[in-house]
Amino acid sequence: MTAGAFGAVAQRYPAEMGRSGVAAVGRHLRDRVNPAPSEGLDFVNTGVRLVTDGLVAGIEGISSAEGAKECR
Repeated sequence: MTAGAFGAVAQRYPAEMGRSGVAAVGRHLRDRVNPAPSEGLDFVNTGVRLVTDGLVAGIEGISSAEGAKECR
């Protein structure tokens, strides 16, 4: 993105997806509790962020430098 090939990307968090999935399996095995979807959704939201160096007023996002720091 910093080279200018893209104006923005949606950054997902696969490590959080994995942690959430393992925790859900553990809760199910231990307590027989099934995972619940995130409030107002029909799935578990593990997060996504708009990464762009051309932030627009009214649209939440982070810079490419901040996005690079969040890559794990």
